[in-house]
Amino acid sequence: MNRVRTCVEWGIGKVTSTWRFCSLKRNAKLLASPIGLGKIYRVSALLTNFNTCCYGSLTGHFFGLAPPTLTTYIGGGVTPPHGFGV
Repeated sequence: MNRVRTCVEWGIGKVTSTWRFCSLKRNAKLLASPIGLGKIYRVSALLTNFNTCCYGSLTGHFFGLAPPTLTTYIGGGVTPPHGFGV
């Protein structure tokens, strides 16, 4: 389970390293932003997912999965491989 957890942390690390604003502790205060930290992080994660569609990721490489195209991702046509999901 440690290896899988590490892969999830790679994804979180990609968000925080790409968008430095998400990783600064002074920005992590609950009411520090009029927009809200949750919204900022969700938009950052979405933009990171767009980046992953274009350039791939360590997590996808680790599991041997190719990223979807950006058009497929935006259109919601991404389905999990057989044996994953509901």
